[in-house]
Amino acid sequence: MPVTLIDELRGRARNGARAASMVTAHALRALNVADATNAEKAKHAANQHLSDTGRVAKTREAAVQLAVRFALSKAGFAHERATRKSERDALVKTALSPFVSDALASEIRSALKTLPHGEVCVLAAKDPRVLAAIAAAPQIVTGIAPEVLTQLTDSYLVTNHAADFERAQEKDAIVDEAFVVAESAIRVAEFALYQAGGFPHTKAFEDWLHEVAKPNPKHLEAEAAGAAAPGIPPACPEPWPNDSAAAPSWDAPARSASRSTPIWVKARSPRQRRRARPGPMAGRRRPIGHPGSAAG
Repeated sequence: MPVTLIDELRGRARNGARAASMVTAHALRALNVADATNAEKAKHAANQHLSDTGRVAKTREAAVQLAVRFALSKAGFAHERATRKSERDALVKTALSPFVSDALASEIRSALKTLPHGEVCVLAAKDPRVLAAIAAAPQIVTGIAPEVLTQLTDSYLVTNHAADFERAQEKDAIVDEAFVVAESAIRVAEFALYQAGGFPHTKAFEDWLHEVAKPNPKHLEAEAAGAAAPGIPPACPEPWPNDSAAAPSWDAPARSASRSTPIWVKARSPRQRRRARPGPMAGRRRPIGHPGSAAG
């Protein structure tokens, strides 16, 4: 049987289960919403006793609870994205901490103000005390753009902490992929709800979603914190009892509600991950599946 977009995303999500378990949890739950929504649509579409309007109404009625589940997953994912701290940033903080001194850093920044931009960069590349002083202040104080600071700190890490920097990059690449997959899963679930409800346009769907998807604030807090809202499994269990019980453990095959063929996911080696590491434009990739575009 052909692998659907939902199956593919579910398999890709599992690759980041260890490095970004909570992001993966929200991705899998969103995909379960998409599966369940498509199943509801198919069930009511087969009911010959209903008119076209009746089928849409029944599907939309059944999708209310799924919309609430979707809103929780979306809120949890947004929390993870807003609070994410990369391995690279943690390494930079650790590597430069021996050179951080509030009094000295202030004097260094004052002295740097009189120097040309290029000379400041040369000094930062040679002296970690200068680099630490620049990294500890915002751009408006130092005049060093974030992308330039990133190049300087990366150069320092490559020279002085190469092994740690490589490990941090590998971990961040896996987490980056987990976030891309989770965002795509949210889009796919959103599109499934939009399509199943027979909405005439996106604005009508957004109004309906705003009206019906009103989870309890405590549920939102629990979801954002990775805890379990009433009736919803924990965000990071082991083994994994996800909402549809489709995948009983991390090592078991993921199954789509619309397909019976198991999807086995093979872990990639560090060398394979390095080859597949996202490039500078990876953060700008367009999410898969969104209202107004076709989704498999």
